Amino acid sequence: MKNLIILAMVFFLYALGYAWNTYASKEESRDTSEHTKHISNSVSKKNIQVERKNKNREKKLNHSIETQKPNKEENSQSKQSQTFSPFGDAYMDDVKLAIKPLEGVKPISAVHLEQGVIKQAQVGDIILLPAIDGTNYELEVTQRSISNNGNISINGMFEENGITYHSIITEGGNTALLSFNAPTGSYEVELENGLGYMYLSKDIENERIDYSKSDVIEGIEAHQEEISS
Repeated sequence: MKNLIILAMVFFLYALGYAWNTYASKEESRDTSEHTKHISNSVSKKNIQVERKNKNREKKLNHSIETQKPNKEENSQSKQSQTFSPFGDAYMDDVKLAIKPLEGVKPISAVHLEQGVIKQAQVGDIILLPAIDGTNYELEVTQRSISNNGNISINGMFEENGITYHSIITEGGNTALLSFNAPTGSYEVELENGLGYMYLSKDIENERIDYSKSDVIEGIEAHQEEISS
């Protein structure tokens, strides 16, 4: 009987220990689960915060890029015209050794041209014309065209004392021609291989036009006489 009681007590203590271990294990598992859940939530919150920060940083960066990015109008306004000085003075005696002046026409100056520079000019650019009495007029390019053989023709204008003056420049492979008006008169420049002369247009006209001959066609004059009679 005594042994039975002892055996029952041992069994009871064993059962009590088992129950306690089971309860402790569940509590530990629940604590671990809660801790894991807490860590997971914390990590999730941090990830959300980091993601929000990254999005905000990306928005700021995109805004900064858009702010710094110039639009087409700003690009157009920021494009500045270039100024070219292709013409220069040359010594008359030296130029005469390379090229003869027009027959019967006295040049007013010898001119040097830096070849290829005129071809670089675009609409809106400025070209300094050969000096007239020490003045280089600034020609603004208003039109530019290229012929089938590759010659570049430039039309331009400049203003002086409220009056607009026009000019035409043509540059080919070895030759260049310049015709322009200025406050002091009209001028022609003919150059070959970068050297040439500037003439007064009226001097060329006086040499090439025979004013002793009538500019009226005889047939037309006779027809007018018949009508008047």
